[in-house]
Amino acid sequence: RMLLKKIKSKQNSNKKLNIVANSIRKKKLEKGYTSEELANRTGLNISTIKKAEKGSKMVNFEDYIIIFLILDLIDYNKLLNL
Repeated sequence: RMLLKKIKSKQNSNKKLNIVANSIRKKKLEKGYTSEELANRTGLNISTIKKAEKGSKMVNFEDYIIIFLILDLIDYNKLLNL
């Protein structure tokens, strides 16, 4: 049972990361940015951007926040009020 719970938890985590990755890719395309341009705008390494676009667990939470801010996926003022 414990193994089944771990598998389900991992599946939920992967689904959430896929949603995040899809949002990043969609918004990047809407804004007309390449991965390289997004890297330049965020100040992040291109490999970090590509990992985020794939929904990698290897991307730091803070890096995701920077990407979200640049792509207007979250509002800076609302973020400050959390």
